[in-house]
Amino acid sequence: MIKLKSKPPSRSRRKSERWLILLLVAAPLAGLVVERWRGQWALYNWKQEMATNGESLAIAPLWPLISAEAVSFSNQLAQIVDHFPAPLRAYVGNLSPLTLTESGKALRGSQATCPPLTSRTPEPDQSNTWKRLDALLHESEPALEQLRALMMHAPAGVDYDAATVLDGVAPPNFVAHRIAAQTLHASALNNLHQGDLTRATQDLAALLAFGKLGNQDPGLVAFMIRMAIIGLSIDVCWDALQSADWTEPQLAALQTHCLDITNLLSQLPHTMEAERVTRIHELDWFRSHSYQEWVARYSEMYAGFGLQPPPSDAGPATLFRRQWLFHPIWSFAWADQEELKYLQAVQLELTALRETAHKSSYQWLQEQITANRHHYRPPAIAVRFYGQLPLADRFLEVVGPPTIPGSTYPYPDFSKAWFICLKNLTLHEMVITAIALKRHNLRYSQPASSLATLVPEFLSAEPIDLMDGHPLRYQLNSAGVHVLYSIGANLRDDRDEDVASSNPGDQTERSPWRQRDWVWPQSGVNP
Repeated sequence: MIKLKSKPPSRSRRKSERWLILLLVAAPLAGLVVERWRGQWALYNWKQEMATNGESLAIAPLWPLISAEAVSFSNQLAQIVDHFPAPLRAYVGNLSPLTLTESGKALRGSQATCPPLTSRTPEPDQSNTWKRLDALLHESEPALEQLRALMMHAPAGVDYDAATVLDGVAPPNFVAHRIAAQTLHASALNNLHQGDLTRATQDLAALLAFGKLGNQDPGLVAFMIRMAIIGLSIDVCWDALQSADWTEPQLAALQTHCLDITNLLSQLPHTMEAERVTRIHELDWFRSHSYQEWVARYSEMYAGFGLQPPPSDAGPATLFRRQWLFHPIWSFAWADQEELKYLQAVQLELTALRETAHKSSYQWLQEQITANRHHYRPPAIAVRFYGQLPLADRFLEVVGPPTIPGSTYPYPDFSKAWFICLKNLTLHEMVITAIALKRHNLRYSQPASSLATLVPEFLSAEPIDLMDGHPLRYQLNSAGVHVLYSIGANLRDDRDEDVASSNPGDQTERSPWRQRDWVWPQSGVNP
């Protein structure tokens, strides 16, 4: 059999094949270049439009420069805290001024047989006595006196450089704030036990001043610390108001201290603006570094909380795929588009927060956020985007999981933070109202017939239930006993239902602020 020798490909055919290979390589590259251009152009136009509307998308317009006054204050606060005796820490942050009885009434922590610790051991702690607490606070009195004086001049500025913080170089340290506030809380309770309203009021005034400290700091962490410290003041104010020894001028002075921090709701949108700038900064860092560098950056944070980075973001297979394939392509072609999608989505929440500052209603905010989450639709070909920032957003889920179930919304959910804010401000509004009611009783020897009658003599306006934007609820029975309450977390007036059955959870943590309605408690009888 004769074999025919095949002819080599012609020059034209070889040329066509080369062009085909080149086209197959060039087409995807051209597509990525087009995607990059589309993203850059769309993001630029969006930012220009937002800037025209007055939106702040950079650090400088939001964060003030370092304040020398704030730096000096922080240094003095740290020095004062260092002088508190170590044994005092058994009480600091561990005292409960208010607990509910089975009947729904409340006991004064300051009048308990021993300081009411929130973490109880199975056996009674014989060393836990008012005498011991008083001795520790007496030892701390020079530092406490300095702290009270320092808090009367709490600066509104910041003691850190925001750009450095966003780079993760030197995060602000709020430990001294927490210890100082909790120590004032313990001192106020001890002074109430001693029957010293004057000193207790000074402690409360200093404690409430933390609500003004760093007032110009838009950061969410700083804001939530201020809200937590306000939460500390609520129960001890209730305890204090049960005393029969108040004079009307003393109550007016305490009310003034409370009113000094009533502008916090208007600051809520600024925290979201700061979170937006933080996210932009994170995206810029993410796209300009390798995926391996990103993992190394966040692994240290996870380790600080005793956690391991999730395998879905840092496992060997994921790490290899993202490091050498997906992340370089995403950084080149799709990072700008992803930033734009985030900015468009978060603008809806920011708009809702701004409106909430006027409507004064958590219910309205919750409805808006829920609607935004349910109406969210992932972008076309969503696999080209990360959606969640690897490790960063999953860390937030560990700290505080999303509160809207079934949502596909990929960005950080701060619903829990907004709820805590509106809750504490509602309870603080109840404190101010309770003081006004007590002042009315002292001046006229009879209870107010309605909250409206407190205006303008004791209140500048009728107090608002920030859970739904309506006035706080107030009832006065035929015996002259009043009931002041908010509709609470379920946003429904359950006043006619059995109060005792409304907290089926752990009875060791009974609190009026865990009921269906948040009722300003009637005093029970202390043992």
